[in-house]
Amino acid sequence: MIFSTVLHPVRKRFGISCNEYCVADMIFVLSSNPRAPIPGWCNASKQTLGDIMDMSRQSIITIIQKLEGKGLVERNASDHLRTTQLWYDAVSGCQVSLHPVKKLDTPPCKETLQDAVKKLNTDIYKEIYDEVDDKGEKRKIDFAQTLTSNAPPVAPPPPMADPGDNLIDILTSHEERLVADQEFISRTARALGVKTTTGENDTQKIVNLICRFFAEQIATGSQRARIWSEAKKYCYNWIRIQIEKQLTHEPTSNNPRQQQSTRNNYARPSKSIAITTDDELLNYLQNG
Repeated sequence: MIFSTVLHPVRKRFGISCNEYCVADMIFVLSSNPRAPIPGWCNASKQTLGDIMDMSRQSIITIIQKLEGKGLVERNASDHLRTTQLWYDAVSGCQVSLHPVKKLDTPPCKETLQDAVKKLNTDIYKEIYDEVDDKGEKRKIDFAQTLTSNAPPVAPPPPMADPGDNLIDILTSHEERLVADQEFISRTARALGVKTTTGENDTQKIVNLICRFFAEQIATGSQRARIWSEAKKYCYNWIRIQIEKQLTHEPTSNNPRQQQSTRNNYARPSKSIAITTDDELLNYLQNG
């Protein structure tokens, strides 16, 4: 690949940078290649992607982890990558919405514009007017002065849109604020029993779920998480539901050791509580 077309409405919707968008676009194009060694998957190495983007291998790894956290990229057991349905729907939907735009340089538009615009070199502006001043003497006024005196008033510019009313910016700000809240992340992991293989609280999984939550809210244009306090409670309940779904659909095994390992990794909370108010959330996180 030698270039990428960045659809900025999609980039802003998911709160990613241009470099992150280009990495996702490369994965999408390479996985769609019918001549790919593994059809449907991108098997390019992180170093190859870094060479194309003129970035380090570690930078590519970090970008891919962020894209996975937002639910835009997924990988298989062999570490091959592909974009998700969420990415495909957003990109294809944006491209379709851009097609009906009629360019102004097409012949019909040119004719319409030429007929509607009144040229400034018509006879009405070339006429010379005689006026009588206070002393009774005539003086001539050229068309330039006439244009200036008879020019219509200039309309004031339209009011600027309030940047605080942009839902994408609001949700992106909430996401950054919640991802930086280490106390919320650690207490959520402890309250929901999300643990690593070593038995520690899996805070990274909570961060990934937070990113997935806000990516879903941005993609659907949900207004429910617009207010910070509501977004925090809604995110916690959404994470709780995702954890419960994973426990419900988790495949069983006849191996006692594997069952014990699974119970250690995803320990169920002592009871399931639906948080409805901000005070209930803080009380539950603090006291369990």
